[in-house]
Amino acid sequence: MVHIGNKISQLMRKEKIDSPTLGRMIGMSKQAVYQNLQKRDLNTSFLRKISTALDVPLTYFVSEDSEPLSLTEKEELIRLRGQVELLREMAGVPKKDAQDQQNAS
Repeated sequence: MVHIGNKISQLMRKEKIDSPTLGRMIGMSKQAVYQNLQKRDLNTSFLRKISTALDVPLTYFVSEDSEPLSLTEKEELIRLRGQVELLREMAGVPKKDAQDQQNAS
């Protein structure tokens, strides 16, 4: 079984992000971040915040594969997110509704 807290810690080391910095990125204290990293299983809300802050897909944390996206994959993901946002604007989908739909999935 994957220890999600350990995966987040490994990714933080790779990205050179400490607990206080991550806490500021996701709106939590460094103590709350540290406590969550000790857990084997974490709630989805916390994982969503972490995946957004560290720019990895949510599935990264439950995958047995310990390698995060390469720089090229991250660039492609950013490019695709931009295209999705442009399509949403063209379709007249308000940003709030688009975010609510993403959170619902």
